[in-house]
Amino acid sequence: MFLMASSMLAQDVIRKKDGTTVQSRVLEIGSEEVTYTEWGDATETVYAVAVSELLCINFANGETEVFARETVDENKDNGQSGISFEFGFIDGGGQVGMDYVINGFVLGGSFGWGETNAVVKSNSSWDIHIGYNYRYFLHQNVYIEGRALFGYGSATMETLVGKTREKNTNGDVFLGLNPRIGVCIPLGKNFNNISIFAGYRWDIVKFQFDKEHTGDYFNIGFCSVF
Repeated sequence: MFLMASSMLAQDVIRKKDGTTVQSRVLEIGSEEVTYTEWGDATETVYAVAVSELLCINFANGETEVFARETVDENKDNGQSGISFEFGFIDGGGQVGMDYVINGFVLGGSFGWGETNAVVKSNSSWDIHIGYNYRYFLHQNVYIEGRALFGYGSATMETLVGKTREKNTNGDVFLGLNPRIGVCIPLGKNFNNISIFAGYRWDIVKFQFDKEHTGDYFNIGFCSVF
């Protein structure tokens, strides 16, 4: 009974060249195609996929059948498309951002806030940027990537002088460098390309009044690649 329960919980993972995965129970591997049923499908509908479309199959017993090892290596350093969200840790504040990535090219922006006190009543910034992202897979689920950004940022500081509020705003172009490491997390066939990442970002510019969130900070986030 224990073995039967274990086999019922086990599943085979079909990995395709286009980056998608299928949670399945493989029925037969032929010279031209692989037949399978989707995991959890009560109707047990039989599907077929051409061998030429596959990278590998990770079987429930721990074995792996590789169909295109050369293609796996070629795709390790690919560009990607998707949406990423990140949060930056800054002393006394933070920064949130979102990027849209198309074949490695980045378009996005962020909003930041800094430390306030009795004199400084508000301390914020925003930026918009373009750039390029390069990703290299160390393992099928672990990658490193580097991101170079060029954009425009603006920072605002509102201070209280006596009973008078004074607001200073200054903007400038900047260069951002963002190396980071990520891990892909399989969450089922509908979310198989979700990953989390952590890294560091340097913005190579300083505004006329020195603000920590225009310099360097640690960031974490997640992205969905398609």
